[in-house]
Amino acid sequence: MTIFNESDNLSGTYDAAVRKFTNGGWVPTIRVQYTVRAEFADRNQENINAVMTELRSLGNDDVQYASYRLEDGKTFMHLVHYNSEDAEELPSSLASFAHFQKELRPNLETPPDAQDLELVGSSFEIFG
Repeated sequence: MTIFNESDNLSGTYDAAVRKFTNGGWVPTIRVQYTVRAEFADRNQENINAVMTELRSLGNDDVQYASYRLEDGKTFMHLVHYNSEDAEELPSSLASFAHFQKELRPNLETPPDAQDLELVGSSFEIFG
């Protein structure tokens, strides 16, 4: 799942985290954080909500995707859990995600910082 194409020359893509391998294994969770211009923050939230609506409408249980807006009101964090390698392509295949990317690109204050996460523990089942 890519926030930007390589030709955009911006660091911090979903691909950087999603496609990272650890000990030859697949990394199933990523966190992406970026900051947008203050006047675009509400529109970015609307675009994210459209992605979430489209994901829910598919009824696919292999992706658990949540997005958060931080205290400053213009920084967003996306947390995505994948239940399979094939699932990593699902969000970026959506029309709503393409629209989100297109509008986000010119409105960034800081480029996305993507990191893979290793689950240490949870009080609930992530994929049940």
